[in-house]
Amino acid sequence: MVPHKTELSAIVSKLDTEAFSTLVGVCIEGLCGRLETYPDSNLSDEEIKALSNAVKSATETILKLNLNRHQPLPDEWTNVDLKFTELLHQCLEERREDAKLIRKKIILNRVSPNLKDYNWDVKWVLGSSNLSSLEQPLASVNFILPGGTSHLIEMTESELDKLIQSLESK
Repeated sequence: MVPHKTELSAIVSKLDTEAFSTLVGVCIEGLCGRLETYPDSNLSDEEIKALSNAVKSATETILKLNLNRHQPLPDEWTNVDLKFTELLHQCLEERREDAKLIRKKIILNRVSPNLKDYNWDVKWVLGSSNLSSLEQPLASVNFILPGGTSHLIEMTESELDKLIQSLESK
């Protein structure tokens, strides 16, 4: 949950510019799907979480709407010192590649359903209606999407290898 604008201003005022920039960097890492490791600061865990949510929300808004430094940030940032909003923009400019990745994730989340869960297993197939002694492994992967829909895919070992290689190359 994003804090109210007066709460956000009070939290941000406890940080110096270097600590705030570091926190923005950690939030960008999280939005990219990487590990978020928050440095020690004089903020409580609740304040770090609230500020992190506000930074992530503002970052997503900036990237969704393609806002520049001269356009206003979301309403909860109106009471925050201007130097911190400038730092937020500056961090995004410095990390253009990460910003592109976040923008792609935002777009993909809008156009395609998210994977909710998956289940997999491997079966040893002894034969089929065409061959009496096939004896090969068969991988089954069930992709579960929001809303309860699922897609079951069965693959041979070579098909699974090709899928893994294509995923690793992206």
